[in-house]
Amino acid sequence: MFALIAALPGIALAQEVLYLTPDKATPDNFNILTFTAGGLTNRFGKAGEGWVDGRGWLSQEAPLNPTIFDGKKLVVVTTVFEPLNVNQIEVLKTAMTTRPETAFVIFSDGCCAVSGNLTPIVKILNDATQWGISLPATQVGGKVAAPLNTASPYQGSFSSLNPLQGAAYLTISNVPTPNALYLPQGTAVPVVAARTSAYGFFVPKSAMNGGSCTFLTADASPFGTDSDTTQARSNEIISAFAKAALDEDGACNQAVPDVDLAVSFTGPAALAATPQTYTLQVKNLGNTASTAQAMATVTLPVGYTAQPLPNGCTSLAAPQNGFACTVPPLAALTGQISYSIDVVRATGAAPATGTAFVNPVVNGETVTANNTSTLLFTTAADVRIDLAGLPASGKQGDAYSGSFQCTNSGTAAMANAVCTVTGLPAGVQIAACSSNGAAWTSPATIPEGQTVVCQVSGTAMQESVFPVQGTGGSSTAATDVTIAAPTPDPVPTPVPEPTPQPVPEPEPVPEPGAAIPVPSLSQWGQWLLSGLLVALGLVVVRRKHGQR
Repeated sequence: MFALIAALPGIALAQEVLYLTPDKATPDNFNILTFTAGGLTNRFGKAGEGWVDGRGWLSQEAPLNPTIFDGKKLVVVTTVFEPLNVNQIEVLKTAMTTRPETAFVIFSDGCCAVSGNLTPIVKILNDATQWGISLPATQVGGKVAAPLNTASPYQGSFSSLNPLQGAAYLTISNVPTPNALYLPQGTAVPVVAARTSAYGFFVPKSAMNGGSCTFLTADASPFGTDSDTTQARSNEIISAFAKAALDEDGACNQAVPDVDLAVSFTGPAALAATPQTYTLQVKNLGNTASTAQAMATVTLPVGYTAQPLPNGCTSLAAPQNGFACTVPPLAALTGQISYSIDVVRATGAAPATGTAFVNPVVNGETVTANNTSTLLFTTAADVRIDLAGLPASGKQGDAYSGSFQCTNSGTAAMANAVCTVTGLPAGVQIAACSSNGAAWTSPATIPEGQTVVCQVSGTAMQESVFPVQGTGGSSTAATDVTIAAPTPDPVPTPVPEPTPQPVPEPEPVPEPGAAIPVPSLSQWGQWLLSGLLVALGLVVVRRKHGQR
């Protein structure tokens, strides 16, 4: 989608293009600024709609706000007579070395104000690439026609712009030959040597160690009337460089032609006593497979230890501190290997930088800036308050006690740290605080890894819900404490009256009736006597029969 937009003249990029110069729009020497602006308008639409007009911004005293680069796909810079303000050099450097999503096209004139324009820009690129490029003292005068280096793998976007016409300029020395786009007039093409001088060259973002891909031509006069430039010619220049910077098949999106090993060492910046995981990764971003085994070496600062090491990695011999991991041959473009390493920091160890390095020599790399990766281990206090020790409820008139604490789990002491609460129930106060067995009073220093514990106590005097707010260092916390009404004295349970028992009714008294005669004693006696006599008679009779 983006490549399609970039390929259509006159299509606006919603101000994704920024034009910067130290020179003002007037006076416009040789119409360089006017022709450049005209080429941008032809390619991206008129200023204010298709591109942002920053002519004169780079000579301002106050540093430009870095947000001017936000969302920009292309930044075009021309410099002629007016020098860069020293405060803007750092702004440019930061943008060029930290924004891989942005491409820079720079035409810095080699005729005029070189020390204030071209020299600092070359230094930015040299610091980023470590190529060792330099500027000669001798200027090339008169009109020039710089030939395109057709042996360069990045020349495809510039076939319609050969040669590039200009005027007085300086050549840039010691440029890697594949990166030299335009050669000094009269130079044989193709150039076979590893390094050459260049009229204009290209730095891929991999060579900028993850910064912006950058085109630099040591001359602004290709846009000026001193090189017989017309608006049509300026339009063609902008079109060619925009294609190289923005199109999917442009130089900015091309891989380097040879092996290009890129190393990264990533993980959390701040370390505590607990091990944290870091990743050592090596990728081959080049168009050629690596064939030689390399070593990725990570040097750790004093007080930092990798433990344990994964297979394929070994500790460095003393007095070095760190480890080295084997990098096998990697396929072109997609080959990579990663190692996961736990690193621990000793308490009190100072902030320092760890460095990962993969040797570019063994595979003959020309892009070497991305063979080194650094990681700054920082220290920072991290004090947080915990209100979990405060009971959530209590009763009016009862004793209430609890605690809160502030813990520094960071990697540095925090001076003047606050550890306190507000909004405690009425009648309850903060009592003593202690840290590591010693008395502590807020605010004061909380050392790395230590905890402050504060007691609260008192008699809850009021029924209510109390919103308690806590502050510990830069952290806050909140909780509610509910004090309920006191429990009333128990009311005695009334004893019920005894239930009256029914009185049994008396047995009815029988009515008097006719008298029943009862045998008199004499009658009973007579009956008994008669019975005895009969029994005696029977006994006598049995005896007589027995005697017979």
